[in-house]
Amino acid sequence: MNNGKSEIEKNQEIEKNHHDRKDTGARSKRIGNYVLVFFLLFYVPSLIYWMYGSSPQIDILRMGTLEDSVNADGYFIRDEVLLESPFSGRCIVEVGEGDKIPKGFKVATILHPDYAGLIERLNEVDLEILSIQKEMAEKEQFFSEDLLKLDKNIEEKIRLVIHESSKNSFMEIKSIKD
Repeated sequence: MNNGKSEIEKNQEIEKNHHDRKDTGARSKRIGNYVLVFFLLFYVPSLIYWMYGSSPQIDILRMGTLEDSVNADGYFIRDEVLLESPFSGRCIVEVGEGDKIPKGFKVATILHPDYAGLIERLNEVDLEILSIQKEMAEKEQFFSEDLLKLDKNIEEKIRLVIHESSKNSFMEIKSIKD
């Protein structure tokens, strides 16, 4: 009993410290169990999703337009008007299908059967006119050399007349005429 504490007190104190250590070990085991449960509940499912789940496509950021397409079936409804002719006849289409035209534009001509013969005759006359114009162009080419010679002669005579008139020699002008 030197130190003022009896051995009984010392033993009680040792047992108390030993008991506190047991409580601390049990608490740390409990906290470890909570951490393990938390880990199993949150980390493991996210790890599985990361490894096997579908992840979004990742790319480098670029300037441009984002596009998203969807394949679908659809119908186009056109705003069309059916035009009826007051009589039957031959149809001459003036505009191709799908062409854009202004309002009031003639899209087709319906030929009355009585006038079909006249239209055919008109086409024949147009062909005749074209052939005559072609012949005239060929003849013009044939005579073009002669016409050029005549033009040169006329220009030369006009120069002579101008020259002689500036000299006041009217007698010479009369001789140019002949």
